Amino acid sequence: MAIREWKTFLIPYEQAVEELKVKFRSIRTEYRRKNEYSPIEFVTGRVKELSSIFEKANKFDIPLDKIEYEMEDISGIRVMCQFVDDIEKVVGLIRQRSDMRIMYEKDYVTNVKGSGYRSYHVIVKYPVNGRWDKGYFSRVSNKDLSHELLGNYRAFIKL
Repeated sequence: MAIREWKTFLIPYEQAVEELKVKFRSIRTEYRRKNEYSPIEFVTGRVKELSSIFEKANKFDIPLDKIEYEMEDISGIRVMCQFVDDIEKVVGLIRQRSDMRIMYEKDYVTNVKGSGYRSYHVIVKYPVNGRWDKGYFSRVSNKDLSHELLGNYRAFIKL
């Protein structure tokens, strides 16, 4: 595939990131308008650079024509939380939604990796343009700000 085709390939992922950022920011706004504590502090998102996609595909022997099926983190959302307990609340909010489907979860908060990496990943299928048959995976990262300042704790939710 030529670079132009790869950039076209990424368009739905970019759209998914933008839509998910709006949805999670709206949840935060809803809490704040009701003068309630929001488990969501702020939200950011990204789509992997093509060079990173190709490097990862090469590292894990993913054929280029299988990337959309075998690479889960082409796009990502990061939801920052103030406290670790907020992670469970945000995961609960995701579980209640009908506009995304949880495929599986990985808990590295209680099952810390050997490197010290702590995270919580929720892999979801998210439809772009309302099409479930062509759902896109996106990563939402959920970080604990109190430990982020110390640089020794990270909690992620992948969407």
